[in-house]
Parts: sequence; structure tokens; C-alpha cells
Amino acid sequence: MSPNPALVTLPVSLYNLGLALGTIPAAIVTRHFGRRTGYLFGAGIGIISGLVATLGVIAAAFVIFCLGTFLAGFYGAYVQSYRFAATDAASDSFKARAISLVMIGGLIAAVIGPQPVIWTRDALPAALFAGSFLSQAALALLALPVLAMLRTPKIAQARTSTGDGGPLREILLTPRFALAVAAGMVSYGSMSFVMTAAPIAMVGCGFTVGGDTLLPL
Repeated sequence: MSPNPALVTLPVSLYNLGLALGTIPAAIVTRHFGRRTGYLFGAGIGIISGLVATLGVIAAAFVIFCLGTFLAGFYGAYVQSYRFAATDAASDSFKARAISLVMIGGLIAAVIGPQPVIWTRDALPAALFAGSFLSQAALALLALPVLAMLRTPKIAQARTSTGDGGPLREILLTPRFALAVAAGMVSYGSMSFVMTAAPIAMVGCGFTVGGDTLLPL
């Protein structure tokens, strides 16, 4: 579908870009409207992104497909903050374990998640993988009733300061914060770089789509 082989990794790159750009807006939405409303809104973006990507595949329109993956990144920005919802609803003694359970769920999803892609890639024979993105929209739709049951305390309004020495400025100037940000950028960037090109390379080396989803594990 890509008009140029050099652009074959662009959809995944746009997903990562959408994820990065959507992090702060997702935080703002959940702060002002609450986590439940924010996550429901995020799931709505997930439904729309899946449908847009499906349309792009069916119409063989690379630009529309890229738009769908870009929007999916914004959906991912909401999903990334699920762990914080777990801490909001947990007691102080259970917060660390709650985060751990959410992270373990992410590891399980790394194995289970690719399976709908494999099972539904041929759902629409005339458009390979259109069913996979349609299943993404369906999964986001199924998440709506679960998210609607979410009950968490109202997010505390962050303390802000317009003068010198405000809390945010102090944090930004902390060496530990700078080190953590640098480590996160390097590690996540390296992971994204490998995971973007590796599946394509493995298919090019003769592995099946079903095989290369589990091979990196």
C-alpha cells in the first residue's frame, strides 16, 4: 500500500508520534473531566482510529491508513495512564501492588494482543489486515462498559506557581528528573526503533505473520 518502500514504517512511526503528542492532552482531559470520562473519550478515539485505518486498508489509501495509526497513538496515550487509575482507587498499602498488577497485565497483553490480528487478518478477503484494524475498533468498543464502571477519587488539582521556584520548575531542574527523562527517551526510542523494523525484516526473511509476532518474546 505504501507508494514508496522507504515509507513502509511510517504508519508505526506515526503511531508513536501520536502517543507522544497525546500524552499531555490526555492528562489534561482526565484532570478536568475525571479518569472515567477521559478513558471513555480515549476509547472513542480508539474506535474511530480503528475504523479510519480499516477504511484506509480497504480503499488502499496510504494517507488515510496513516491517519488511522496516528489517531491510534492518541488512544494509546490514554491506555498508558491506566496504571495511575489503579493507584487512585487503591489504598496506600496496595498502590505498589496495584501498579504491578497493571504492568503484569501489559506483559500478558503482549502475548494475547497479537492474536486478534492473526485471527482476523483474513476476515475481509479483499483487503488483507482490514479485519485486524476492525478488531481494534471492536476491542475499544468492548472496553466502554468496563471503563464506565470505573470509580476513582477526583484527581487532586496540581499545585501551580507562576513565580520563580514553583514546584514544576523545581522538578524540571532536579538532576534525578533529567536522568529519568533521558533514560526513558533513550530506552523507549530504542525499543520503538527495533519493534518498528524487526517484524517487517522477519517477514522478509521468510517468517509468517503469526510466527514473527511471538518470535521476539
